[in-house]
Amino acid sequence: MKTTSLLLTLVAAFSLLSPKDAGALGSSQENETGNKAMSFSPGVSLTMRSTIEKRAYRIIHEIAAVDYSEIKPEASFVDDLGMDDLDFIEMIMAVEKEFGLEIPDEDAEKFKTVGDLIKYLKEKVE
Repeated sequence: MKTTSLLLTLVAAFSLLSPKDAGALGSSQENETGNKAMSFSPGVSLTMRSTIEKRAYRIIHEIAAVDYSEIKPEASFVDDLGMDDLDFIEMIMAVEKEFGLEIPDEDAEKFKTVGDLIKYLKEKVE
């Protein structure tokens, strides 16, 4: 019963998005059974990403102003996503607010890639 309720809530929330907003979340692809699945990057469906990753990717997308397909674990904040120091600080502040934690400067300085940030968040939040 809880699964059905959660599914209905998710469907209702997604249906409130405009086509433009829904497209910004990723692309929709039809699988072999004819069902559609959202995908942030090729081959990775929305349902396969953890909630932590989804929330972090949304923040990175908004601050770096890059397409979701460019946000990958191996992507460098500076070299691949084009973030400068101010963008990086803004992202850390947004992550702290989103996840309700404080990231010490010495920890934040170690984040070179998206994967570094996700690994840290999984260790601190889960």
